[in-house]
Amino acid sequence: MQYLSPFILRNGHTQTLMAHLLAGPAPFVPTRRHRVDLGDGDALLVHDSAPVGWKPGDPTAMLVHGLTGSHKSPMIARIAGKLYRRGFRVGRIDLRGAGAGFPLARRMYHVGRSDDLLKACRSLADLSSGSPLLLIGLSLGANIVLKLLAEPESATLPLMAAWVACPPVDPARCVAKLQTRAGRLYDRQFVKALVTEYEARRELFPELPDLFLKPSMTLRDFDEVCTAPANGYRNADHYYEANTTTHMIPSISTPVTVVACDDDPVVDITPLRELRQRLPMDHAVKLVIHRHGGHLGLMDLNLGGLRSRIDDAVIRWATDQAARIASVR
Repeated sequence: MQYLSPFILRNGHTQTLMAHLLAGPAPFVPTRRHRVDLGDGDALLVHDSAPVGWKPGDPTAMLVHGLTGSHKSPMIARIAGKLYRRGFRVGRIDLRGAGAGFPLARRMYHVGRSDDLLKACRSLADLSSGSPLLLIGLSLGANIVLKLLAEPESATLPLMAAWVACPPVDPARCVAKLQTRAGRLYDRQFVKALVTEYEARRELFPELPDLFLKPSMTLRDFDEVCTAPANGYRNADHYYEANTTTHMIPSISTPVTVVACDDDPVVDITPLRELRQRLPMDHAVKLVIHRHGGHLGLMDLNLGGLRSRIDDAVIRWATDQAARIASVR
């Protein structure tokens, strides 16, 4: 179903900023933390919320946040609360070095950390006795989900389906978009948070190199001097190329809904538009591209004020998947 933006919200920057500024309080759900060892001395956390009455065989969902986010990111927390109230067991990952798992990792997450997500999903699947697993990814987390689904290791998971929004499927093109005048605001915010995070990590792990990072640098600069070498890539170009998923998406066989917006000021969706022309109609990957909506916006007006349609879309999709699960029992 196509989203029709209210006239006053038909601007990608307005959509993006309103979604950020009007996020609202995160709902409380009872949660247990599970540590997931990553095999190289680092670990991450999965925040697990199992509702009363949930039993093995009932659906489980794993939510994956975006850049500078965590399990507490407003949209992640809202979706988790709504799924929980509908009987889903919900896992919210703090990607490597993010959120409450910050002190558990010397290295950092990045746009292609599908190996970490695989381990986290295995952990949640083990806790859930192999219940059908739904994956939900936002922004950077969306690309990680797509990369995992295109890799053969994903076949070891009880995956039912996935839903992702605003994936940076071509990181190099997205970073280039952030270098434009229109994108510089977002670039600065990302870099400021990442530089602060790295300096805090150095206080915990003094052996990490002093990279003389500056908040005034660009995201590409940060990836060149920090993200790429810290994760074994030669440089930023090598890092972006290795984690581009555009060419991987056609090999995905798990049903996936990919949502994007033409006026996204952060993600260049040109590769998704081109891919939509090439994928057959019956392909497992369904690309839904809205004209308006910004980056993780899709904001709408109703009697209660502004709200994001992303929440509604995810809940409707997940409910449909749960009905499918129940029908085959």
